[in-house]
Formats: sequence, C-alpha cells, structure tokens
Amino acid sequence: MSNLSDLLPAGGGGLTAEFVASGALPNGTPIILNANGTVTAVAGSSVADSVTSPVNYASVEPSQMRSAYDTTNNKVIICYRQYVSGVGSSMVVVGTVSSGSITFGTPVTIGTSITNPYPTFATTSGKVFISYKSTSGVYGVVGTVSGTSISLGSAATIFSGGNNYHANVYDPVNDKIVVAWTNSSTNGQSAVGTISGTSISFGTAVVFSSTNCAYHAICYDSTNEKIVIASNVFSPSNAQEGKAVVGTVSGTSISFGSAVTYVSAPAEYNGISYDVAKDRVLISWSASSVLNAVVGSVSGTSISFGSVATFGYGTGADLINSVYNTALKQIVIGYKGTSSYPSTRTVEITGLSATMATPIVIQSSAGNVAIVYDPDSNTVNMATNTSTVGRSYLQTFAAILTNLTSTNFVGIPDKAYASGATATVNLQGGVSANQSNLALNTDYYIQFNGTLATSAGTPSVKAGISLSATSLHIDNGTIPAQTGNSGKNLTTNGTITSWAAAPTPPAAGMTLISTVTADNAATVDLLISDPSAYDNYILIGSAISSSGNGNGVVVQFKVGSAFQLSNYKFIRTRITSDTGTYLFTKDNVATFISVINNLGNATGRLGGFNMTIYSPNLAKTTVSTWESAAVNSSGDIGIDAGVGFLNLNSAVTGFRVYSVSSNISGTFSLYGLSKS
Repeated sequence: MSNLSDLLPAGGGGLTAEFVASGALPNGTPIILNANGTVTAVAGSSVADSVTSPVNYASVEPSQMRSAYDTTNNKVIICYRQYVSGVGSSMVVVGTVSSGSITFGTPVTIGTSITNPYPTFATTSGKVFISYKSTSGVYGVVGTVSGTSISLGSAATIFSGGNNYHANVYDPVNDKIVVAWTNSSTNGQSAVGTISGTSISFGTAVVFSSTNCAYHAICYDSTNEKIVIASNVFSPSNAQEGKAVVGTVSGTSISFGSAVTYVSAPAEYNGISYDVAKDRVLISWSASSVLNAVVGSVSGTSISFGSVATFGYGTGADLINSVYNTALKQIVIGYKGTSSYPSTRTVEITGLSATMATPIVIQSSAGNVAIVYDPDSNTVNMATNTSTVGRSYLQTFAAILTNLTSTNFVGIPDKAYASGATATVNLQGGVSANQSNLALNTDYYIQFNGTLATSAGTPSVKAGISLSATSLHIDNGTIPAQTGNSGKNLTTNGTITSWAAAPTPPAAGMTLISTVTADNAATVDLLISDPSAYDNYILIGSAISSSGNGNGVVVQFKVGSAFQLSNYKFIRTRITSDTGTYLFTKDNVATFISVINNLGNATGRLGGFNMTIYSPNLAKTTVSTWESAAVNSSGDIGIDAGVGFLNLNSAVTGFRVYSVSSNISGTFSLYGLSKS
C-alpha cells in the first residue's frame, strides 16, 4: 500500500474517493490511509523528558540484570542474580506498566548455582526464553507469562562444558532463538533453538570464532534478516580487538560470513542494537572506562563500519545495554556513567556516524544497568540496584508521537464524519473548501497533530497551497526545475519526483524479453517490467514435459502484483489422432487458459505451444490466441488452437505457466512485438 492509485476504492476518481472512517473525521482535518484501506484523522502529541520515582522489583541486592519485553502480554521481564543467606539464585520477575508507573509480581526462581540469566521474547509463540550458564554448560528454559507471574518449562542443554559468556536474540522471520557463547575451548559458538510449547530444542552448534572471545552482544537486523554478533576477540598473542560476524539462519542451523574488525583495541562489555529507521547496527562498548560506539552496515553476509567515536567516561564495570526506541527512531544506551551512576544516552545515526546526546543520570548512587523499551507505554524501563534492593525506573524521552508518516497522507474529507461512516475525501489535485483563516497563495504543511501551518512539521508533509481563506488546493508533491531538462521524462520513486532521460523506443520487430528453463518446477513465471513498451507479446513453450500423466498445461495472467485466479474465458478446437475434432468451451468462472489439454509423461512425450497476447498494456479485456501440439497419455498426437480472454479490464504485467496437479519442465520464452 505505497501508491495511492493502487488503493482507491471502486468508483474513486482522480479528485475524490469514498473511504470508511476509522475513528471520527473532523471537518477539514487531513487524514491518513490505513493498511486495511480505511482512513483515520491525523493525530498526535508531544511528550517531554521524564523519569519516574523508583519501584522495587527485588527485596535484596541483585546483580547480572537483563531485561526483555513481552509484546503479547505487554509485560516487562527482568532477570537477575541474588544472594540470600549465602545461597545464590537466578530470578525472573514480571512487571506491569500502567498510568505511568510500574508494579511487579512475585519473583520466580530460575535455579540455584546458575548465573547470568538472559531473557528474550519470541513473538510468534508468545513465550519468554531465558538462557543462563553454570559450571557445567549453557542452558535455556521457556517461560509463559500469566498475569503478574511466569511459569518455566524444563531446562534444555545448549552446550555442555565450561564457558564464560553468552547472549541470545530472537529471529522473528524464522521464528528461532539464536544463542552465542564461548565454549570450554574458548571458541565462539552459536546454535539455533526452536520453541515448541513450553520446551525448546537446539540444532548443532556452529563456530563463529576459532579464537578466544568474550563479551558477546547479539542483535537481529530486520531489514536484511540477519543476525549480528559482536565480540571481544583475543589473538594468539593475546592482543584484543572488537570483531563482528553476520549470521544467516536456515532451518535449525546458522552460517556465518567472515569476521570484520570494528576496533583494533579491547572491546569490553559490548552492547548492540539495530536502528530500523536508519538500517544500521550500533555497537557500543567500554575500553579503559571510556564509552565508545561504532556504526555498521550489513550487506549480504558481511558488515562494514564507520569510524569509532568516543563519548566520555563510564566505569565499564558492567555490560552496556542498548535498545531501539521506535517513537524516537533512535537507539538508547544504558550504562554505568560517572561515579558508576546508572545513566542513559540517545544516539542519532547519520550514515556510518553516530552522535550521542548528553547523558541523563537515572540514579544518583552506584548500580548496574539493564534497559528495555516498552512500545505500549513509550517508555524505557531501567532495572538497576542499590546495595540493598533492586530498583526499576520508567524513562520517557522527549518525542513527537503521531500517526502521520511521509507517505500515508491521502487527502481531506469534505465534511465531518463519524467513525464507521463512508466519507467523501478530496484527493491529490482536488480542493478542500472547508478550511479557515488561510493566507492567500501560501504553502501549508500538515503538523503532527493534524493542524495546518506554513512551516514544515515532523515529518515534513505538504498539504497544498491556499486558493483563498477557506480553500486549499491539495498537492503534497513538487515538480523539479524544468530548466535544462528539455526532452526528459518526469519520474518518481514513490517519494520524490525527478527528471530522467526519455527511454529509447524499442526497435520494430520481435524482441526477446526473458527465457526460463524449468526442471520439474511447480510454476514458471515470465514478467513484464514495462507493459507499455510493446503492442503485443508472444509466449512460447517448447520441449514441455509433465511429472504427471495426462495433465494439462495452463497459463494465468498477472495484474498488478497478483496472478489472477478467475475471470478467464476460452474456446478451443482440438484435433487428435485417435478421437478426431471437437469443441471445448469454458465460461467466465475459469481459473486459467488451457493451452494443452493432455500431456503424457512417458519418455519422449513432449509438448509445445505458441500464444499471442494482444495489447495487454491496455486497461480492457485481454485477448489471446494460441496453437499447441503434444503427445498425450495414450501416445496419440493432439493439436489445439483457441482464443482466450481475461475479463478484468486491467493491464497485464506477467504470465504464469504450470501443469495442473503436477510439476513442469521445458523452455519458456517471452517476446515483445515492438511498436512500429
């Protein structure tokens, strides 16, 4: 839903269209297009920096804190280590954010004699996963949140043997947990886990560092669908440097590209996050009590880095945490700052450079740090500690919260409408005549809260230009300068317009567009990038065979982004060496055009066809004719000729060939008949 022209309801014209209102639409207020095709008034608010008073999540001093957020139950999950009467235990507690404050349930014991509990949330299963270590290895357990408590399944072994460091992350595309750790041979290893109910199983461990490594940090790059692991790596001479690897999950395994150095010096207490808006990875670490950061860009199975930036002092005595704040569209770093005070900093990424804001001190006494972002309350939860208790703070960062983006403005309704009503909307090129107090002949921009102003807001979205005090010509685009662009075409990438050289018309005659050689394929697709480049098209299939015996070969047309499954009609004359001639007719409920009626699958029983498609670039019924020949399941020769229609009144953008109920092999070529 990126182009308005693709989304207009039936009957929508170039100036107005009708949409169903989702929420009330005030008179004259700009509206946005929702993913389900409804419209909503532009609305938003601004929030200021704030930090709540602390709330205790542990009644004794905790350490080794790590946090996650359960988006299914809208809960904060804090794991930590504690000592009571000389007995060490790892704990997990559930927090609930409501009305600007947080409350906690009763802590649940993960286990005794285990350390470094590390939670993450798996969105598909709605489960919490916690990895932890002991002297005998690395383990994992699945947790189920219910109300203010969490129940834990049986522990699964990830690695058996001595180890030092571990970290985990969730891959939402593959619905897998990825764990990284240092094994007893001091190599870096990783394994992929699959959650089923309240248990988890792991695939075979894969080495990502063949030398000693520590301080692993791991994140998921949602744009490239990759795992990134940052580690402090020791060379054989015991020199230290920060290195990162890119991992690709496939099934229950993971493969890695080559390690890339991001700093040729020690990189301790690594933190890592992915900036969704900027498509960048940020690695932060401590070295000699100095906070450092570097920006990385993933490409394929590798990652490239900008220059290391230094951002003042921190104690470096605990792992650095970082999270992506979707409201700010920035990464927030949590760390132990000056005097070991728990602190946060926001990070603005530009290209491969990072700029950090002034530190915000959360607690004026020493404490370790774990942070997690709560998208439901737009707060960052910091779990820290004093010498006697565990404390939680909610931090809100100054931000503008709005449903307006740079691309979802659709128009302005002609009057006020109630939620659920069908609204008439003035679109691009139309005029909104229900405004007030506009300055004549002035550009107006939509503000985050839906009002109009003469200066750009955040994001910058132009509403149009005023025609009078009450009328606005709706136009959020601009035409670039025409000087020096004679003979060029105006084009757009969906966001901005620009001039481009006019394409050279194709030479008259028959031009090969694409060829596909299929080997036992379910379908064969041949696409048209520019339907207007040719008057007609010819689709040829040769040396066709089917994995099934007696199945037909059919063609479907693609319109827009989808192959059509209905509205076909065809008439075919068939001559066979055994049955003679007959007429075969289909009506408008056909799901394809049948070009070969019966194709045998014995050795040497092949078929071929030649289909001409006339003017598929026009938004009207698409007509095609074809001839085919094939050896059928009985070994007889069949010859077909016919005419087919797609009754959809839309331009065709591609063709799909397949064999009904079986796979297909052969060579398929698409030609364009150039305009003369």
